[in-house]
Amino acid sequence: MALSCAAFVTKGVEPVMGLGISAWIAVGEHGKSYYEDYFLGQEQIVPHMIAPIADKDGFCVRLVSFEQDIMGIWQDDVLLIEAKTNSAGPGYHAYVCELIDGLGVAPLKVEDETGYYESRDFAALQCEMEKWVQVVGKQILDIASQGMYSNIAVSMTLDWSPMSEHFTCCPLGHFERDFFERIQGSFGFGGEFFIWWNKDRDGQFYRNAAINLMLCDINWLPPQDDFEMNAIKTALDCLDAASSLDPSLDFPVAEWVELANLSGNMGLAAIISNLNPNYGKATLGYKRGIITSSAGGWRFAHKGMMHFTVENEATIVYWDDAHTIRVTSFAVDFNEDVANKAQVLVNDLTRHDNFEDFDRIRNPEIAARIMHQHFEEDGKAMQETTLAAAYDNAAILLTVYYDDESGRGMAEAICASLAR
Repeated sequence: MALSCAAFVTKGVEPVMGLGISAWIAVGEHGKSYYEDYFLGQEQIVPHMIAPIADKDGFCVRLVSFEQDIMGIWQDDVLLIEAKTNSAGPGYHAYVCELIDGLGVAPLKVEDETGYYESRDFAALQCEMEKWVQVVGKQILDIASQGMYSNIAVSMTLDWSPMSEHFTCCPLGHFERDFFERIQGSFGFGGEFFIWWNKDRDGQFYRNAAINLMLCDINWLPPQDDFEMNAIKTALDCLDAASSLDPSLDFPVAEWVELANLSGNMGLAAIISNLNPNYGKATLGYKRGIITSSAGGWRFAHKGMMHFTVENEATIVYWDDAHTIRVTSFAVDFNEDVANKAQVLVNDLTRHDNFEDFDRIRNPEIAARIMHQHFEEDGKAMQETTLAAAYDNAAILLTVYYDDESGRGMAEAICASLAR
């Protein structure tokens, strides 16, 4: 599989390819529905409200919250199964191989970068996964030696990324330079880095799954929809399973108490607090800080503790009690002889409103104009700042809503963070 393992924040860097498995299976007498029903009927191991999807071209299903979908692609009378596994770890890789075995049909061909599908040597699989981290680490150290790189995202989603001064951000936290230096040429560190390190779903697996949810999915606000509530409840279920299987593990107690309170389970919060009275302050959660979000190839920075939704499959919305951010991105087809497409596009978008030029965006190739205005909603005075920006033929409209004049600086800072 040609899947990137690292979402590098640098330009001009060729990322190391990710690990995974691909299997080609003849449809045969079973028919397509047999395979579709098998994969889409699998119970999620760590659920997170990601419903399986199927259409005429194939299907996809996500069985853990911390890895990409397993893809099924119809190629005439052959089913191609593709699964990325390096974000999750060797335990998940072995599990996907067992899923393929469970079909009861010998694949026509299997490509497994780790060699595990043929060998079934789990210790060797763990070693291959550690080798992959070593190669990624070597590349990160090489680009960091140029002296201008930090906060490199490894095995993280491309939809958003935390902003920090740490060396990297990964599914189980920030890993600093000394970690990647230490692992070069040595082994035995995989349990620190991978969520599903052992073959069994042991206490460490459930604890790591909970930590990943805390870091990457939970926004640490009172839940506003089923997706947010399910993330909290799933993390609590994982913590409960981990503590039952291995109570000696180091647990993030402050975050556990906070999750219980957010779920409305005050009794659980009290029990955890009483058992661990000196638990300190909750710190886990990339979304406790500033994040950069992606929309149609654009990126912009804002605080992570916000709710999220998509409207009409085109507009993404972030909001909390005080602010709302609405973003719509699109592209326009120009004739090839149009000069300075970005400026033409921005001028067209803003010709009927009181926009003014906005020069705080770092990239001078992005044309941008901004407008501030007042409005009333449900009898309450509100303000909004709207940015219209374009780069070549790609455009974005970004609007920030806030209560009063004190929010304008925050709105302009979000606009100024826009990048392409």
